[in-house]
Amino acid sequence: MFFSDHAPVCFGIHSVKQQGVLITTSSKQITHPQTCVRKLRWDGSKIDDLNRGLSNIKSTAVLKTVKADSVDQRVIDKLNDDLCREIFDDSYKNIGVKNRTDNRNSNRNKKKTNGNVWFDYKCQNAREMFIHYRNVFHKLKSKTNHTDFVHYRTVYNNVIKYTKSEYKSCKGKELCDKVKKQPKQFWSHIKSLQNTAINQCANISLGEFHDHFRSMFAVCYETNNESTTTSENYTQSYQSQTNESDLDKVITTQEITQAISKLKTGKSPGKDGIISEIVKNCNCLIVPLCNFYNLLFNSSLYPSDWSQCVVVPVPKKGDVNNVNNYRGITLMNVFSKLFSIIVNKRLMSWATNNNILIQNQFGFQAKKSTEDCIFILHLIINKYLSKGQKLFCCFVDYSKCFDKIDRNLLFIKLNSLGISEKMVNCIKSMYSNVNLCIKYNNNYSDCFPSYAGVKQGDNLSPLLFLFYLNDFNSFMNYKVIDPVIIDSLILTSLMYADDTTLMSTSAKGLQHLLIRLNEYCIKWNLTVNTEKTKIMIFQNSSLNVGKFHFTYDNEKVEIVKSFNYLGVELFYNGNFNKCQRTIACKASKALYQLYNVLNKVNLDVKQQFFLFDSYIGSILNYACASWGFHSSPDIEKLHLQFCKRVLLLKSSTHSASVYGELGRTTQYYSRLNCILKYWINVLSDKDSLRYIVYNHSRNSAFDRKYSNKTWVFNVKSLLDNLGCSFYWTNQDFNLPSFNVLKAKLFDQSIQEWNSSRFASSKLSTYNSFTDLPLFKFYLCIDDLKLKFRVALSRFRCSSHSLCIETDRYLNIPREERLCKYCTLKTLEDEYHFLLICPAYDTLRDLYLPSKYYTSPNIYKFVSLMSSTDQKLIISTAKFIYFALAQRTSLPSLT
Repeated sequence: MFFSDHAPVCFGIHSVKQQGVLITTSSKQITHPQTCVRKLRWDGSKIDDLNRGLSNIKSTAVLKTVKADSVDQRVIDKLNDDLCREIFDDSYKNIGVKNRTDNRNSNRNKKKTNGNVWFDYKCQNAREMFIHYRNVFHKLKSKTNHTDFVHYRTVYNNVIKYTKSEYKSCKGKELCDKVKKQPKQFWSHIKSLQNTAINQCANISLGEFHDHFRSMFAVCYETNNESTTTSENYTQSYQSQTNESDLDKVITTQEITQAISKLKTGKSPGKDGIISEIVKNCNCLIVPLCNFYNLLFNSSLYPSDWSQCVVVPVPKKGDVNNVNNYRGITLMNVFSKLFSIIVNKRLMSWATNNNILIQNQFGFQAKKSTEDCIFILHLIINKYLSKGQKLFCCFVDYSKCFDKIDRNLLFIKLNSLGISEKMVNCIKSMYSNVNLCIKYNNNYSDCFPSYAGVKQGDNLSPLLFLFYLNDFNSFMNYKVIDPVIIDSLILTSLMYADDTTLMSTSAKGLQHLLIRLNEYCIKWNLTVNTEKTKIMIFQNSSLNVGKFHFTYDNEKVEIVKSFNYLGVELFYNGNFNKCQRTIACKASKALYQLYNVLNKVNLDVKQQFFLFDSYIGSILNYACASWGFHSSPDIEKLHLQFCKRVLLLKSSTHSASVYGELGRTTQYYSRLNCILKYWINVLSDKDSLRYIVYNHSRNSAFDRKYSNKTWVFNVKSLLDNLGCSFYWTNQDFNLPSFNVLKAKLFDQSIQEWNSSRFASSKLSTYNSFTDLPLFKFYLCIDDLKLKFRVALSRFRCSSHSLCIETDRYLNIPREERLCKYCTLKTLEDEYHFLLICPAYDTLRDLYLPSKYYTSPNIYKFVSLMSSTDQKLIISTAKFIYFALAQRTSLPSLT
């Protein structure tokens, strides 16, 4: 048969429907994939019903009889499908919901509101009355209609104000109750209050994400013969040390139980729709899973459905409209997550017990963090700058390092490390047939195969990545030129995952390292982003950039004066002034988000500072163990600004009174606490690289060639100031007590606070009734309204409008700041205003006990201001509030 140009084109559309998600292969973008999706929503009250139902599923009996030597991929897939379907269907009977994904008619029959959750029927009624009388007035502008219009407008505004305030107070109390009892719900609620309405990704389509990730993951590398030959030589030296029984032993129910405890709740499910809460609360699933996991492990097979992953684009730094600034997070089935956790635990235990991972890699390992990298680099910078020498560093940025790993080379490296063949085959099966689709704005793209990279979000991926780069240090140390030497240790690099720092004491040595880096990347199919890779030359004198020239693969690498290394801004002369400004800027942005939360709920003072310390404090004190000795004025300013905002004090209020009311210290003492705690942690791990570098710095710190500005010298000086010099001299034998040092620091902070408040004439009255910087009782009285509490705080902290304070700015001598509203011609200070001035006698009789203002004296004033009687505090605050309000309308008698 001959076909003409007019022959019809036949095509078909095929879709695969799963329990929880619909993924199609017909289009890159689906506007309305389905009208209804079955989902599971956790309900803790249904645990018993779930366990009864799941304990009788048929797949349990089948899994007991299947042997590893009699299965193939088809059998594994069927077992997995049956198991997941039965679990989902049975769970759906108890905790299932139907969610509409077609939102075309979602606004139909929706009740009209103004968009605020606190807007109730009372507000609606008041609004309708206001609109009615407003319209009447616009039609006929008579005096009567105007009066009615103004009246109902006032009523409406008052109802809105009252309802909003009551809602915020109610939500605030609910949150306060959840802080200790339900911390997860507390943080979930706080997160929901943040302003996340802006969609920054609107200019990128699903198709663009699909093409981007497909081009990234679809890379298929050719086998590198040189790498294979070299790896075979490595394998011989490692395998003799491997105890295969640790890696290949039978998976136990205890391992599964431990893995289940690490599963996080509240996460999106994979294609099977099964949520992690079911696995964590249904113990009847442990034995079936144990049988199934052993079947997979022994047969080196992996369910096809587990290889079908959903990738969610998550923005990184940079332009949000550029697809290259997104990383893909993989949503996987909960049972595949659990299997990865078990495999990862085994491999990590094996690697730790056999000292497989290199010392200068600090990523994804227990008791290692970015702070260690920053600390070590800081001490090395101290070492050379204090001698007047230079340190040459290159901060390497790889291009999509996680996503472009050559899996064939990864398996070769796993073999070279001495990992058992059975475990390697298990990992190979997990990556044998990976297919991905992109989820964006509740739409799903085509599926496409993935041939490169490790799965982002998978529990095992970080460790696989560490194994892939585990030979980096030995490769870079080959024929090294002018390296950094710590005692007998040659240190050419520091690594936190793929964040790599190359170090040398000369320009020639650093250029040699760049050449070696290029050779390593060619050999192992890695790519360096030369635009983001930067070089810094640490030195004491001013930096002459034009004097040096560095290249990577014939491309020039930029030399910079500062660089943001793992979140800390490093400057070429080792000064941290720019670092603290950068941190304060980051914290300031986060503070606006916190203000947005606080504006939506009425939290008490303690909870506000709990949020500040959790959100903002973690930013302000990030990695402060290295830079914390800096005075950091920008950070102190930000902290004090928040303290004054909580108390609603004037910006000119003396800081000592603010800290005294709240029982807080400056952030400087918080950083000193962190420094001492980190120092003790360094001493407790004498086999670590950070201790080796620290010990070298300590032994050299008091050499005449060194200046007195090193970190080690500052720690010793701090201990001397605290009267704890014996901790320094005995650090090799006994660990210092952090609790003792913390108490000493607190005492020192109180001494500094006392010096500050006594040095200020502005706080002469405050000093009479305050002895210690402790959280004041009146700040946590629920029955004390905000306006009264604010009036009391301002009165106590001299942040008021009395002449003793306002005349200060007119340069009037203290003794001439007399009361203008009585004839006593005495100083208008807090004592006179509260207990003496005749202008407020009526209010005084109404609110204060007569014993205080009958024959008043300073002792009665101190007693009143120091009282912890709740009723007396409330009545005093009311007097201050109404008396200050009355004062504004009193005529001046002078």
